[in-house]
Amino acid sequence: MVPEDEDEWVGVDRDCPQDADEWHACTDIDVLYWPLRNAVLGERVADRSPRKWVLFAAGCCRQVGQFLIAPESWAAVEAAEAFADGLLSAGELAAAAAAAVMPWRRLYDPTRTDYAHPPQMHVAIAVTRLALDAPEDDAPVGSDQAYSHVVDALAAATGNDPADGDRWRGRVRGSRLAADLFRCVMGNPYRTVAFAPEWRTATTVALARHMYETRDFSALPILADALQDAGCDDAAVLTHCRGLGPHARGCWVLDWVLGYGEPYTFSE
Repeated sequence: MVPEDEDEWVGVDRDCPQDADEWHACTDIDVLYWPLRNAVLGERVADRSPRKWVLFAAGCCRQVGQFLIAPESWAAVEAAEAFADGLLSAGELAAAAAAAVMPWRRLYDPTRTDYAHPPQMHVAIAVTRLALDAPEDDAPVGSDQAYSHVVDALAAATGNDPADGDRWRGRVRGSRLAADLFRCVMGNPYRTVAFAPEWRTATTVALARHMYETRDFSALPILADALQDAGCDDAAVLTHCRGLGPHARGCWVLDWVLGYGEPYTFSE
């Protein structure tokens, strides 16, 4: 039986988490995304750069890479990541976005409902929106379009009937995946981590740089050991590095080690 209310599948109250534990436990990406987005736009957090939001959306797209069937789509994801790190101009990103529109158009069938489109089309839309919206001045603009289409792709991969329980289960899986990636990139804004400069050693930086550049995060437990050797005893840092993931560029621990900044923290 399909639930009348999607929240029944998500399994959480759609109110904003009120503390660090609720933030950590939440499996509904919308419940995490919109409060932090609004805090950024309302200047309740200091960092308004689009970088983390672009990398979060790119990470979502990479998690469903099996549905990225066009080279133009992959190029758009890589272009957005390069733009986020200042390695690509807005004009170059716009060209990649324009090319990514074509796979989307090839897959779109106006005779079908959104529910009936294949996951490949939803991911093609996601990467196009990612590349189109990345240059916006307001940090979070656009990334919601990307992650929502990734969730749609996972729903479409499990069923194309809106009355099908499998489709809802696919949405729940997609929401949980996006929520985990969001925490990886944004951290926990209810918890302040007191980073110590001495944790940033030649070893920790080299490990973090390798993972950032290769997008192979399998060495994160080794980074945890290296951070401990440097004196780190923060449970949140070590647990994140030793957790199951998923992980993405923009990971809040790697960002700190590499000097990109500290994770978001809600101001009073």
